Amino acid sequence: MSSRKLYYSDGSRVSDLTVEQAVLGELDPERLAELRKIPGFDQEVRRRRAEDQQFFETHPPKTMIEQIEARASESPRKTTILPFPIMGGVAAAAVLVVLLAAGPLSALFTNPGAPTDQGIRSKGLEPSLHIFHPDETTPQGVRELEDRSLVSAFDTLQISYNAAGRRFGAIISIDGRQVVTLHHPEHYNATPELTPSGEVLLPYAYQIDDAPDLERFYLITAAEGFDLAGLLDRVKRQAATQSWLITGELELGEDYQVEMITLRKE
Repeated sequence: MSSRKLYYSDGSRVSDLTVEQAVLGELDPERLAELRKIPGFDQEVRRRRAEDQQFFETHPPKTMIEQIEARASESPRKTTILPFPIMGGVAAAAVLVVLLAAGPLSALFTNPGAPTDQGIRSKGLEPSLHIFHPDETTPQGVRELEDRSLVSAFDTLQISYNAAGRRFGAIISIDGRQVVTLHHPEHYNATPELTPSGEVLLPYAYQIDDAPDLERFYLITAAEGFDLAGLLDRVKRQAATQSWLITGELELGEDYQVEMITLRKE
């Protein structure tokens, strides 16, 4: 079941991290009391606790760690980046015959890598990350995946972001083998710049591999430039811990804002 989006009275979205902190009992009483005034907040916390309980009953952390360590000692299939452009109009219609994932999204984002006001959602007050999957049952031929959506190995996904004014950042994912993949910028030695306004579609699709259990995607933003290689080293160290396996949280300090989407693997 997908997570419910919750909003403050000013229209800004309650972050998934805040909801997870409530689930784990990490919020102070005053903060929790304010959040409980939001319609649907208590129901979402109860739903997530029940889902977490069910998950850990079927996936004990000790067993998961042993399985991951065993798979990591093998030669895992590397994640695949599919370098095709997403085009609009007549060009997209032609490409659709060969590349199914290109067509539907091109109708929503006319210029990958550039801002647009024609995206899935309007500009938000906070940075946001969006993941899409081809779906012939929808009018657009594509659906947005909510946090905790279910996906399968080798599904093709498309990623977009809205930086909400922030000029620097990176998009990464970490799979069930705790392998870190950089999605934006395209190269580890590139400057981690973002388009500060509008919805921006990454100019390639991403095929998830057969790593077990989950894949977590992160949009990490900052007001100032930062050392991308140093940031990724910190992420890799945290991803190797049992704490990350359980919560998915990245502790990067107050200079960074982190948005996370977890996809569960069938």
